[in-house]
Amino acid sequence: MAELLPPDDAGPSLDLIGGVQRQRVWMDLKTGQVRQVEIGGGRASLTITYRRDGDTPLGFDFTAGRNYVTGSVTYRSVVLGAGIDPERFTLALPKGAKIQSVR
Repeated sequence: MAELLPPDDAGPSLDLIGGVQRQRVWMDLKTGQVRQVEIGGGRASLTITYRRDGDTPLGFDFTAGRNYVTGSVTYRSVVLGAGIDPERFTLALPKGAKIQSVR
């Protein structure tokens, strides 16, 4: 189930309710740019708050487990719209590895 919630201090948000978890996403409804995400319903809740300078993402802060776990990630050398080099997704199997097909 999804419900658009009225704006609060963080702005407008979308409440997504599944069988086990609930996710609330604060976003700019015109651009789709996410400001904050809160995930709950499991063993611990998690809140992620994105930091930006205009359209440039700077990183994000997170808290989990009633603020027992906190952290911050800062992006370095941000490049937008450049694509991803396909070589970053190569899988090199060790010599002698057994391969089994999955159907």
